[in-house]
Amino acid sequence: MELFQRFCSLSCSGLPVLFDEALSYSLAPYRRFRHVAFHSYGIQLDWARMAEGVGNVKDVFSRFQAVLSVYLATSDT
Repeated sequence: MELFQRFCSLSCSGLPVLFDEALSYSLAPYRRFRHVAFHSYGIQLDWARMAEGVGNVKDVFSRFQAVLSVYLATSDT
């Protein structure tokens, strides 16, 4: 989470700001889902809570991919 946040705001680390507030907000539910799934809380999965995320995953991923593509196309490395 700390590394992700470093890409969301200007910091002294020299990392670029890749994710604006809107994209960061859109990605948050997927990070929470990953945490639950990774830590084997599978019995806590609730389709009603997951349905919106499943429906939005293509849009959020497309926005994420676009940001990274622009950065990679314009970076010197």
